[in-house]
Amino acid sequence: QYNEYIKQIIGLLKGDDKQIISEIKSKMQIASESLQFEVAAGYRDQLRIVEKFMNRRSSKVRNFSDQDVICVVELGKNGIGLIMKIRNGKLIGREKFNLNISKVFSRNERMYEFLFGYYSSTSDFPKEIIIEETIKEEGPFKDWLLHISGKSIKVINPKKGDKKLFLDLCKKNADLLIKEYELNKQRRGEASSKSVVQLGIDLGLNINPKRIHAFDNSNIFGSHAVSGMVCFLDGKPYKSEYRRFKIKTVKGIDDFASMREVVSRCYKRVIDEKRSLPDLIVIDGGKGQLSSAKSSLDNLGLGYIPIVGLAKRLEEVYIPQSDKPQNISKSSPGIFLLRRVRDEVHRFSILYHRELRAKSTKKSLFLDIKGIGGQTIKKIWKKYSSIKEISEIDPDQISKDIGVSIVISRLIVNRAKNFLLN
Repeated sequence: QYNEYIKQIIGLLKGDDKQIISEIKSKMQIASESLQFEVAAGYRDQLRIVEKFMNRRSSKVRNFSDQDVICVVELGKNGIGLIMKIRNGKLIGREKFNLNISKVFSRNERMYEFLFGYYSSTSDFPKEIIIEETIKEEGPFKDWLLHISGKSIKVINPKKGDKKLFLDLCKKNADLLIKEYELNKQRRGEASSKSVVQLGIDLGLNINPKRIHAFDNSNIFGSHAVSGMVCFLDGKPYKSEYRRFKIKTVKGIDDFASMREVVSRCYKRVIDEKRSLPDLIVIDGGKGQLSSAKSSLDNLGLGYIPIVGLAKRLEEVYIPQSDKPQNISKSSPGIFLLRRVRDEVHRFSILYHRELRAKSTKKSLFLDIKGIGGQTIKKIWKKYSSIKEISEIDPDQISKDIGVSIVISRLIVNRAKNFLLN
């Protein structure tokens, strides 16, 4: 019955008012005709709640901003990230993400990582993001959102009202999903082994790809080019073999050359350290990135290792021997595994890029202003939490807080404003 209530609320948010009311009235009539008067009374109370919600929504819908309501729930090593997308007061869709929970990071850090990963890969930005608690680096996160979306986005932690109701609904939904996930855990474990076998069949491999390595480059905004490598063992992430790389030999944005460098560096080290080679290598990209990676393997005498590219746009699988994508069913368990591997390496490489860029920005943004040194920069970031905050402060206040001249404090504010505009 609880699941039924959840479905009704979601239906109301989507605007399916007439259908919900019709269903409740029908059930109330059936209960009444069966002389189940207490049950009928329960449906009558539901009907009143629905009608009250409709009246409340019709009077307030014009005040709704576009909102993303987001929560992350955890159960053991598993988690669910759920995003409810509300536009013009109606729920237009939900996105669910299965998460691997690492206790190395705090709950707050995991929420930050989830938010960054999601908004790095979408172009649909709301006016408000509704989450349960304040994230630790909210200031820099808002600056980053402003930079990539071109608009100021509020991050709200509601304690009451409609936004709190939406957040509670999101959490209850996610709780149901994580419990369902746990109930099917054993079945998924079996499916994971099957997906490895099926992937081998799909790609025509001689062995099951039990050990999979995947690579992805990240150079958002054209700086701090990095790459990530993840490892899956028997269809599951094997994080002790994850690796991160700073691009060393490539100048500018050159995804192909970066891929050649990273694959070469990775497997030179694997050979030197006599570690296990993969049964399959996955490249996040199309034919160009795949060819670059293959050339590095050939140069190392590892050209016999199977390698594929998974193109982002159409989810097409490429192999070195053919210019055309492979004819593999989109519903194959093997393809689902390939996508999970690709999504994980994409998340991992973007996270590394964000860490480097955040550190670099804090170190370098004001460093070339004459009269500012390392100690002054430390004072700035100790006093202020974000670039946006600095851009909005009166220079006289900065002069007092940091102990610099009014000329330098004006340069600091101007530099912050220019950064947000670019």
